[in-house]
Amino acid sequence: MGKFNIVINRLQVTSKRDVESFALELLAHSYSEEEGWGYNDVVRKDNVIYAVLQKRTPVYYSVWNEEQQQLERQLIQVIREVPFELDFAKGFLVAEGTNTQLNLVKQCFRQSFWGELVYDSLDFIPYDYVSLFSKDGILSSIKEITINDFQYEGILLGRYIARMTSPVNIEEKLAEHSKNIIRARVSFIMGGEQCELSVNNHNVMSVMCSDSSKAEFVDYLKRSFK
Repeated sequence: MGKFNIVINRLQVTSKRDVESFALELLAHSYSEEEGWGYNDVVRKDNVIYAVLQKRTPVYYSVWNEEQQQLERQLIQVIREVPFELDFAKGFLVAEGTNTQLNLVKQCFRQSFWGELVYDSLDFIPYDYVSLFSKDGILSSIKEITINDFQYEGILLGRYIARMTSPVNIEEKLAEHSKNIIRARVSFIMGGEQCELSVNNHNVMSVMCSDSSKAEFVDYLKRSFK
């Protein structure tokens, strides 16, 4: 059981390049110290390409200088790894991490495939995940909901974090505030095991599950997003 961050964008190919050509381009551009970026572990399975982006990024640390008796900022170059997949059949780009990691992948794609790939954010909101899981019979429980611009008794307005105390009519109540829900944390069944999802209004997902269930969950989402 592990915890993973996942973000998904819709993907459209605007060139005549086929899947094999995309895969060969990734294979040909492995990490080089000179450029500071490249792709590793490139695998093609039918119309899906799995790979890991390796990119050198600067990180500043505060380090104590014993001689000067003061803190100093030191620059360290770190190789960041971002696993991702390109699903050309269903039209999705999936990256492990947040939008920061997704944007790193896109930056490198601009150099590898300039003007050939177009991305679009998902139009799902956190409530949609609750509704989808419930409809498909995999929702176990709603752990926590964060509602923005929540009004109480017509006199108070603010952000409201709610934990469920009773499952009775809960989805009906949440539907009333669906557009203002900015985060949802739910437990659900995937791959025969109990998993947990936390998703915000930017569609960045934090998933707690096994590696096998994570892959099944990503496939489930790609089938569900229309």
